[in-house]
Amino acid sequence: MRTELYRRRVTKHRIRALLREYAFIDKCDDYNQSAVEVLLIERRSERTKAGGQTEAVIQHKDRGEAEVAVQAAEFGATAVVDDPWGRELAERYRLEYHGTIWILERLCGLELLARANLRRHLQQLIKRGIFLPLDAVNELLHRFGEKPI
Repeated sequence: MRTELYRRRVTKHRIRALLREYAFIDKCDDYNQSAVEVLLIERRSERTKAGGQTEAVIQHKDRGEAEVAVQAAEFGATAVVDDPWGRELAERYRLEYHGTIWILERLCGLELLARANLRRHLQQLIKRGIFLPLDAVNELLHRFGEKPI
């Protein structure tokens, strides 16, 4: 997951700053990588039967979802997943899970993210190709008194 996030230099610097600034955020390097590989093997089998996505997609996108599920299970943490397969894994292993919209809502509620900036941040995420259901985005904006996208 970190490899995916660190691909952009700006993102890498932001993440490093967050890790330094907020003591409750930890790097998760020590997890069962074999469990991740087993989940990816299962995923390949599912995709092959369905005539689905390529190996590159499985190694890139699905690896992140599998890592999140394995780490959340090992550490008793909440899984943060937006992808349907990631949510399916979280449900399968009875993990508490939420998505990006929930995180933004919590950050606004804790006043760590200014409500006035919420709309702009959501637009940036969408522009970067992060999948966010538009109805949920607009519902969140409405709750915080902002105009819909």
